[in-house]
Amino acid sequence: MRRFLRVILPLAIVAVIVVIVVAVVTARPALDDDEKAVGTAWGPLATELDARYGDLAQVNDRLRDLTGPVHDLAEETHDELAAWRDSADKSVAARAAIANRIEELRRRLFTTAQASERVRQDDALAAAVATIADQPEPGSAGAYNTAVDAYAKAREGPVIGVLAPVLGYGAIPRFAVVAVVAPAPTTAPAAP
Repeated sequence: MRRFLRVILPLAIVAVIVVIVVAVVTARPALDDDEKAVGTAWGPLATELDARYGDLAQVNDRLRDLTGPVHDLAEETHDELAAWRDSADKSVAARAAIANRIEELRRRLFTTAQASERVRQDDALAAAVATIADQPEPGSAGAYNTAVDAYAKAREGPVIGVLAPVLGYGAIPRFAVVAVVAPAPTTAPAAP
């Protein structure tokens, strides 16, 4: 039995090492290509988001002057927009995470603002909120998300899934646009 272990155990260790090396050597080019594709797809999306968040910042600055929940959400949005402006030199993953936080805050802010009596009483502000709330998803978001999905798929597997983060291939989030849903109008029920 001892002789068996002295022979089989080293062979098993060598076999595991060979499997790992083969997995890394064969998967790394695909991971590199898919990661570059994500970076390439991110460029046009980042350009669209710069414009989108510039528009958002203008309306958000007006909402920061209000009080209550709208003000609180506008302050949070202001902070995330500042993080976006300061993120130009960060990784795609970091910038996508910031963009996703802004999109979630954008949804919450505009849903709350559209329900606010103070916003509804200011026709110009209500129109500005509605215009920004109705913005469609950026046109390049689909191409970016497709590239992220391909990269995520390349990171899967029992061996490469464990090794990818160690080799510097971290997760990259999809871009998630969350639709702004206008609150139902508050009207008194009709008299019978």
